[in-house]
Amino acid sequence: MKKLQLGLYARIALSVTVLIALAMFVLGFYLISDANRKFDRERLQQVTASAKMLAKGSRDALVSEDYELLEFWLQSALVGDYYAYACYSRANGQILSHTDLSMVAKKSEALGELKDAQTRKLLYQGRPVMEVVYPARLGHHHLANAHVAYFLDQDTFTDTYNINKIVILVVVLLGGLLIAILFIVRRHTVPVSQLTDYVTSLSLEDIHKKLDSSLLNSRSEAGDLARAFDSMALRLMTAFQELKNDELHLKKLVEERTRNLSEANRELEAFSYSVSHDLRAPLRAIGGFTEILQEDYEHLLDEDGRHYIQRIRAGVGRMNELINTMLQLSRISRQELDAVTVGIGKLAQEIAENLQESDKQRNIEFIIDQDLYAAGDISLLRIMLENLLGNAWKYTARVEHAVVEFGMRREGDEQIFFLRDNGAGFDMAYADKLFAVFGRLHKDDEFEGSGVGLATVERIIRRHGGRIWAESEPGKGAVFFFTLASSTVANA
Repeated sequence: MKKLQLGLYARIALSVTVLIALAMFVLGFYLISDANRKFDRERLQQVTASAKMLAKGSRDALVSEDYELLEFWLQSALVGDYYAYACYSRANGQILSHTDLSMVAKKSEALGELKDAQTRKLLYQGRPVMEVVYPARLGHHHLANAHVAYFLDQDTFTDTYNINKIVILVVVLLGGLLIAILFIVRRHTVPVSQLTDYVTSLSLEDIHKKLDSSLLNSRSEAGDLARAFDSMALRLMTAFQELKNDELHLKKLVEERTRNLSEANRELEAFSYSVSHDLRAPLRAIGGFTEILQEDYEHLLDEDGRHYIQRIRAGVGRMNELINTMLQLSRISRQELDAVTVGIGKLAQEIAENLQESDKQRNIEFIIDQDLYAAGDISLLRIMLENLLGNAWKYTARVEHAVVEFGMRREGDEQIFFLRDNGAGFDMAYADKLFAVFGRLHKDDEFEGSGVGLATVERIIRRHGGRIWAESEPGKGAVFFFTLASSTVANA
């Protein structure tokens, strides 16, 4: 459901309206309560005066027991429709006369011979009343008690005291105040709303948009703010134009350098490919003539001569190996990626089995998680794993019980593959040379190699959008870590 958005004026108007309504309620409640209390005091005073008048005016009638005159005094006391009843009673509670004739001669609660006025709350005809009792005395002689009662319920109050006038007065006063406040608020918030709309709608495509002239010419705080925003928009427009010019210039430079780099890469790859091919012919000639010397003239050579021929042939073999690795590295740089889901764990297991088949005398244990999968080019990933596992195989050759482990760990959302061995290891001080072409950290008489294998691995992983790094200590083996874009782990 879309959230309702209110403007500044609407929010302030709503807040003011709620506050005014609350103020109207509180003020009305106070005025009505105050009027009610005032009315109760005035009515009690009036009824007390009526009871006193009955007590003092009817002494002669009470002495002579003139009941007609007593009835006259009682009727004269009921001067308003809020009066409930009036009566005379003896000290023992016997009613002498009552405005309700059915109550005459009945007994009510005995109050005794009162000396002062007394008030009490009763129920009369199911409605609450306040009764004022005043003693009628002649000297020290108690004649009777004069009772006058009035209704306490709200209906009587509403009929008697026009509460509508109070309500209308409160509504008119606070309504006028609300209109005045909203007028003042609107006068000050409309410019702010215009400025807010301007800032909200401002964009790079519409940066030349201008504010309303009346707002810019205003001498209010909103006008000051509008002029500041207008000045800021002008500076932004200038800066945007400069940035756009710089972007165009930078784009041209990037395109030019990209062309130069692509051309240099093509020339370098062509040069590497061509040199690698062109070196094969003289190498074949050197190898062929050396073989002829060894086969046909070995009997004419002494021990040193035969040793030199063997060194020449070994050098030719090493040169051929270097040419092949350079050709492979060149092909990797040019090859198009055919990304599919590859069972990289099973691929590593297959390569490990091939290595074990090549030398069954080796005491080496491969621990490989075969439920690992990655997205990539299967041929390139095979070359990468062949080089990594081949390295582990080579550098654990002098370990009595070699162990090579291939697995994966998670760090957040990233999946990191690792290949760990307990072989020769290397000094981390030279780790920057680890993935460089022809960068070797061991001598040839210790471990043979071309120095291109790890460079090939690094290039393959980089082409897959990943990264590779290593941790090691001399004599304690090495761990190679690498990531591949979109790699996943199967739960099979």
